[in-house]
Amino acid sequence: MKKHCLKAKSGFDPFSQSALPAQLGAARELLQENIAAERKIISNYTKRIDQASEFGDKGLAIRLENMLSAETDHLEELERLGR
Repeated sequence: MKKHCLKAKSGFDPFSQSALPAQLGAARELLQENIAAERKIISNYTKRIDQASEFGDKGLAIRLENMLSAETDHLEELERLGR
């Protein structure tokens, strides 16, 4: 099947160039961005745990605590990589 026929029938052009991702910075910069993001996530989970506890939803608070634990572990791993 010719290129123009495939595009005309499906609207999809398999021969087009896909956009390249934006150029990434140095690995250290990316690591620092990830660490900052993890800290923000941890802060958000802590707030949500407090809210769930205040509301009296112990089940949600426990689930959020488990998620917080995983995020804290991830932050510690990233920080070790950054040393």
